[in-house]
Amino acid sequence: AGIRTESILAVDMTTSADGEERSSTNGVLLQVSDLSVCLPQNGRELVRALEFEIRRGDSLAIVGDAGCGKTTLVKSLIGLWTWGHGTTRIVDRASVCVLSKKPYMPQGGTLLDACTYPTPSLDIGLESRELVKVILVELGLAKYLERLDTFAAWNERLTLDEQQRIAMCRAAVSRAELCVLDDATSSMSDANRTKSYDILNQYVGAVLSLGDEREIARYHTRVIRIKNTG
Repeated sequence: AGIRTESILAVDMTTSADGEERSSTNGVLLQVSDLSVCLPQNGRELVRALEFEIRRGDSLAIVGDAGCGKTTLVKSLIGLWTWGHGTTRIVDRASVCVLSKKPYMPQGGTLLDACTYPTPSLDIGLESRELVKVILVELGLAKYLERLDTFAAWNERLTLDEQQRIAMCRAAVSRAELCVLDDATSSMSDANRTKSYDILNQYVGAVLSLGDEREIARYHTRVIRIKNTG
């Protein structure tokens, strides 16, 4: 039947104790029920019978060795991978920010464009521009403040560590409801990783990280460990 992906409406109707229907968000951003993720070639299960829920304010790490299926799991959570079975319910995709190991950097744009992607920097207001500056300072990137309006191949100018921190900035500026990190801090030092999670916890609704346990587990309140089923 495949993995079923459903949307969590911004406002759900609930029935109160007196029998009246009332609107309530309940803070639920992601629900995963009996999720198994498979390879299409041979049906081998990468992840088996996974269940969890993320609410606003939560911080969850899913950890495992390389090759255990973490990236494929990310795709299944947002509806880009359907091989397997189970159900995922997730908030509006526009309010979810997915960060990868190698962040996309807009080609030939300004550094500010990279910080606000996918929103063009020309479409943001003065308040958002000032927020970018504050966050860059907190992320240890203050040396780039004078170059925000500079056009360059920033994917070549910035180290991977710096690119990953720029991605943290865009998640924060967008005020994402749910930020999903797929090895998105793997090139950072411990100090920069700590700064990045501090920023996310301050500006986004909830955090779901997938990666190496030694690198990310301590930055989260809950940890799920998945094993390589191969």
